[in-house]
This record gives sequence, structure tokens and C-alpha cells, in this order.
Amino acid sequence: MDSPAHRGDFLVDVLEGLQVKNVSLRQRDTIRESMTMKQIMDLLPTTRQSIFPVVDVADRVVGIFSIDDV
Repeated sequence: MDSPAHRGDFLVDVLEGLQVKNVSLRQRDTIRESMTMKQIMDLLPTTRQSIFPVVDVADRVVGIFSIDDV
């Protein structure tokens, strides 16, 4: 039986070794934190992205949304 107590010991933080200079700067679709779930669902078929930065009204990244969240 798997114990959830040590599950985090096996998870790898994929962003830990990532450097900003290696991140692609091409335009990405974003999700505004004020968007409704319907608006997000309408966006998904129009893009090939599966992960979206979530931005506030000042275009600051406040989170990440993944289609796995749906």
C-alpha cells in the first residue's frame, strides 16, 4: 500500500533547474484571473497550449493553469 506521507519525496520540481534565459519568449496565450470557466473552456480548442500563465490586471503572472486542472 502506498503511503501518502512520503509521496512528496519522489516528486521532482521541474522548474527548479530552469533558467529564465532558456525560456522561450514567443507569444503565449494567457488566462486572466478574472476569466470564467466558460471563457477558459472556449479558449482551449483554439490553442495548442496545455499550460497557461495566469495574469492579473497589470499583466503580472499570478499563477499557472494546466488543462489537467479541468
